Amino acid sequence: MGLNVGRDQEYFRCVCPGYSRLGNAIIKGLWTVEGFNYVGKYYTIIGGILADKPTPTPPIFIAGESDRAIDLAARLGDYLFINADDPEKTAALVQKVKRLASDRYGRQIKVAMSAFAIVREHTAQAEARLEAIYRSADQQQIKYFQELIDPNVVAHNKLDISQTIEANLGLSAQLIGDRYTVINRLKEYEAVGVDLIVLKFESMLEDTIRFHIY
Repeated sequence: MGLNVGRDQEYFRCVCPGYSRLGNAIIKGLWTVEGFNYVGKYYTIIGGILADKPTPTPPIFIAGESDRAIDLAARLGDYLFINADDPEKTAALVQKVKRLASDRYGRQIKVAMSAFAIVREHTAQAEARLEAIYRSADQQQIKYFQELIDPNVVAHNKLDISQTIEANLGLSAQLIGDRYTVINRLKEYEAVGVDLIVLKFESMLEDTIRFHIY
C-alpha cells in the first residue's frame, strides 16, 4: 500500500489530513484486528471488519523526499519510495532514512526507487530510442507541467528540463543501454542500499519482455 505526503500544502490540507494515523492505526488495524475500533480527530471506526485479511500483511510504501516524508517513513513505513537520482545523491537519502529509522525509532526500513528503462541489444539503439522520445514529446504538455511545478516540492527543485517527459524523474537513473550497461547501473544502486527498483517502460508489455530476454 502506498501513502503519499501530498504534492504541496494545499493538497495536503484538502486530501491528506491525519494520514500518518490513517496509515499506521486504521489500515494496519483493519488488516490485523477483528472488530477494529478507532476514534481520532478525522476518522471514527466502530467494529470495523475487513474480510479476507491479507496474509502476509502488505508492505506500506511512503513516497516523498522531504524531511517530513523521511521521518514518517522511518517511523511507520516499510519502504520509503523515492524518485530516481544519480547513485551518489541516492546513497545520501538511503543512509538518512535508514539511520533515522534505526537510531530514532529502533526499526528497519527499506528504500524503493522509481526508474525508467530503455533496454536494447546495443546501447546505441537504446540511446537512439531515447532521442526519438525527446523529439516526439508534446511541448504543450511539457509547458503545462512546468507551470504546475511547486518549488516547495523537493523533487521539483532538482528537475532537469529533459526529465519532464517522464514522471518521477525516472530518466535520472540512466537505465538506458544494452543489458550489460543496465545491469551494471542497477548494481550501483544496489551497492548504495536501494532495496527495490520499480521500473517503467515506454511499452509495458513489449519492453518488459525485451528487458527479460536481454
